[in-house]
Amino acid sequence: MIAWPPWSEPRGAGAEHADEAAGSSAPTAGELAPDVALASARRSCRVELVDAIVAELRARTASGREDAACWHRLAEALLTRVQLRTHLRGLQVGRPMFSELPDAISADVALGMEAVAQARALGDDTGGLSRVEASLMSQRITGWGTALKWSARIHEALEAARERCPDDPELDVALGMRKLLSPKWLGHDPQRALEHFERAHQRSDDDRPAVFAGMACHLIGQSERAIEWLSRATERNPANGFAAVVLARLRSGEDSPFARDVTATELAALPQR
Repeated sequence: MIAWPPWSEPRGAGAEHADEAAGSSAPTAGELAPDVALASARRSCRVELVDAIVAELRARTASGREDAACWHRLAEALLTRVQLRTHLRGLQVGRPMFSELPDAISADVALGMEAVAQARALGDDTGGLSRVEASLMSQRITGWGTALKWSARIHEALEAARERCPDDPELDVALGMRKLLSPKWLGHDPQRALEHFERAHQRSDDDRPAVFAGMACHLIGQSERAIEWLSRATERNPANGFAAVVLARLRSGEDSPFARDVTATELAALPQR
């Protein structure tokens, strides 16, 4: 979903506490429609729930049936798994998450790009697919060289998505993240990013736009608004450990509350919700 990688390494210290916060009653892949199951798994912040969905979708695509929608869902699920693998890592402007991609993330990105290509070959020309493609490509940025290599293609995919689905809240998140986390020479603009996140927050029940809106406010020196946005994020999704810890940091007056990885100690210190 992101045009400059917002997270970092696979789940990191303290992931087990995020699992506890999400509870153990989240639906399995087979209990819900694929799109609903994926949204539920993402909100749980539990990678293993996305694992089950990915496994199910890969089995379906391996069956030999030519199903563009299934390939599209697989690409979306793989992108979601990349994002959850890196859920607890810090966010820094102009700084890629990795100098070299971890094997698990590299594999998911490669499989996701293959799924995008298969869906498109079977006739999927939707804006949603272009948005997923842009977000997957952004995960390949590991430094200035790869930023130069992929930036034009990411921009092209986002523009294709904008033409086809301009009102998609997830597209607003992707466009906002590109403006929020890119270096200045690639368009860093937290004020314009905030506008995208505000629209996405209004059009969906996703907690992530509020997290990113909080970071945009923090970057432009609006600390109280940042706290308000992080409060909204934790209200929408108490399982979002990153949001809850950053909110505590903001309230304590930390200078760079978004930049540090979330630790197990910080997660353990959160009030039970």
